[in-house]
Amino acid sequence: MPASIVLKGLDAFKRDLDRLDFSKKKPVLIQGLIKTLEPVREFASGLAPVDTGQLSRDFIVQEAKGSDLASVGAEVGVLRRSFYLFFQEYGTAHHRPQPSLTPALEQSVEQIQNSLADNINEAIDKALTA
Repeated sequence: MPASIVLKGLDAFKRDLDRLDFSKKKPVLIQGLIKTLEPVREFASGLAPVDTGQLSRDFIVQEAKGSDLASVGAEVGVLRRSFYLFFQEYGTAHHRPQPSLTPALEQSVEQIQNSLADNINEAIDKALTA
């Protein structure tokens, strides 16, 4: 289940977002979300178990599937070829868990809460001045 972070007191943010053309709103929100989650991706990559090193190189941040303006989202994960992250993260009957993504996210919640509004506001400001 994806983690959710709720932010409150974003009235000024909403006013600025309302100043943007409709077609620019979603890309600006996605840009801010991706910038906010990039440190989580880097952290998870550094925690990943190293055998060939492929898993640590395959962490990505991308727009969440099914995002629309009503529920814009971004996610940290791995490329499809590294599907075995699930087994590393949660373990199997023959392999103990070696989590990387879960602790990276858990340890980054405060950083995400502190930087999300700033990163989105920065993206809005760029779009308004472009």
